[in-house]
Amino acid sequence: MNIANKLTLCRLLGTVLFIALLLSGLPYTKSISLIIFIIACLTDWIDGKLARRLQIESDFGRLMDPLVDKILMTSAFIAFIEIPEISLSSVIVIIIIGREFCITGLRLLAASKGTIIPADVLGKHKTISQVTAIISILVYLSYLELNRSFSFIALPAGLEKFYVFYINSVLVITVIMTLVSGFSYLRKSWTLIKSDV
Repeated sequence: MNIANKLTLCRLLGTVLFIALLLSGLPYTKSISLIIFIIACLTDWIDGKLARRLQIESDFGRLMDPLVDKILMTSAFIAFIEIPEISLSSVIVIIIIGREFCITGLRLLAASKGTIIPADVLGKHKTISQVTAIISILVYLSYLELNRSFSFIALPAGLEKFYVFYINSVLVITVIMTLVSGFSYLRKSWTLIKSDV
């Protein structure tokens, strides 16, 4: 197994640890979860670079890399539903997961016909918006967690409210990008879908 694929598997194991800590309720685990998530995102970028630079791209990597990414992202959003300080709307999570299932299904259909549906710009923007939303929420949870132990880091009430507004704005953008990129994939794949119906 090459180094890029090992990093992908490490990211999968990191996802399990990330969710376990995030939902554990133990001291400082929100802050640790933030660090783990950032490291996981960095390994995603690094393993892709390594695979291309060292010319070690494999079928395993092409399958598992995007799959592990989806597991990481969707797991985080599902976990946020269970965290009282966030109480993320289940509608947002359903939209995000529904889109991922639909596009994965389209890619499998295309692959069965010898066609590859490549990632497009909208899909990349969707991923960036999701990563931004997750990190923003984790930063807020870490702040609340640390503020309980170290009150001197408390932000002014107005600034904290502004950050909550910022998080909500990022979530709205994330939902929009999720829907827009999903419809973009559907439009590009419509001929393929019609030929199979």
